[in-house]
Amino acid sequence: MTIFTRNVSSFRKLVGVVLFYTLLAPCCAQAEIIVIVNAANKAEIDDIAIARIYLAEVKTFPGGSEAAAVEPEDGSVRAEFSDKLLKRAPAYIKSYWARQKFTGGLKPLPQLSDDDAVIKYVMETPNAIGYVDSSKLRDGIRVVMRL
Repeated sequence: MTIFTRNVSSFRKLVGVVLFYTLLAPCCAQAEIIVIVNAANKAEIDDIAIARIYLAEVKTFPGGSEAAAVEPEDGSVRAEFSDKLLKRAPAYIKSYWARQKFTGGLKPLPQLSDDDAVIKYVMETPNAIGYVDSSKLRDGIRVVMRL
């Protein structure tokens, strides 16, 4: 075996290891997202209802009470929410709201600065719905879905 053959073999092993961890990293880096409502809100809300609220197709919870949806500003939680629940790329959602705004249709949902601001809003607003990283879970909110 020549030095060249050993080096190629070692290089292939190294590439394989690097590729394995590169492909593994994104799946492990994703945080669990929770969809939350005020603790007093007892509405039964499924994934379809949540998606329809976040696409502004409806403005109420399934029971008929008004839904005040908010979301965090652009970031990984928002991108994961779009991918996992809405089944749309974040760029598509952004263009969707731009079209709505341009045509005089719907206004984009309010965006709050971070997960803590979303939680505070949901805790203080009985008809609010939001989503945050699951590590932010605390009393005063009710989890209606985990993504």
